[in-house]
Amino acid sequence: MPVQITHIRVEGPIPAHEYVSGLYWVEDGTGKTGTATKAEMIEWIAQGNTAYVSDGQTAAIIHVVRPEGVQPFLRTQADGDWSDNLLALPRF
Repeated sequence: MPVQITHIRVEGPIPAHEYVSGLYWVEDGTGKTGTATKAEMIEWIAQGNTAYVSDGQTAAIIHVVRPEGVQPFLRTQADGDWSDNLLALPRF
């Protein structure tokens, strides 16, 4: 089942996608909640699962970005455009 990411934890000198270290999620349909590290969420998405951010009207799918020479990180894409929806979430 897809999960909605509702909060993030950022550990780094600046708020940037590369420094998102934790995510708080709610599972669609069941309401089950939990947390995941960035590495756990990257693996979960790589297995074909879906995570997204929503403002109540529009959903932005979270993708794994794998730039050369840098650790993979998570970023949202809505309507084909890379966005900062993930960084706009409240912190936990």
